[in-house]
Amino acid sequence: AFVDDDEASAEFRRFTERELRDGKVRHALDVQRALEEQGLTVCIEGPSVSSWLGFLNDTRLVLGARLELTEDNQEELADLPDDDPRAALFGLYGWLTHLQESVVQALLGDHD
Repeated sequence: AFVDDDEASAEFRRFTERELRDGKVRHALDVQRALEEQGLTVCIEGPSVSSWLGFLNDTRLVLGARLELTEDNQEELADLPDDDPRAALFGLYGWLTHLQESVVQALLGDHD
């Protein structure tokens, strides 16, 4: 929040971090509940849309951080051998990206 002021950034984080964390947990629990109630074919509508998009984004961010994903190394990660544990994570990252884009396109009415 404060690029050049470490103290102000720490103070801002102190007041916002818990709320952000609680939101991430809430999104994950909402998605888990939907999957338990609806099975693998889930209708994403109404207030659950923000939970799904938040969960997908949060999960992609975690995977990207674990993979140390950058624009420069995406091709390298895509070419990993199947026995490299990062290959499965990168595959999941790609699938979640596709799912997130599909939800956004459906919301925008772009069904091409």
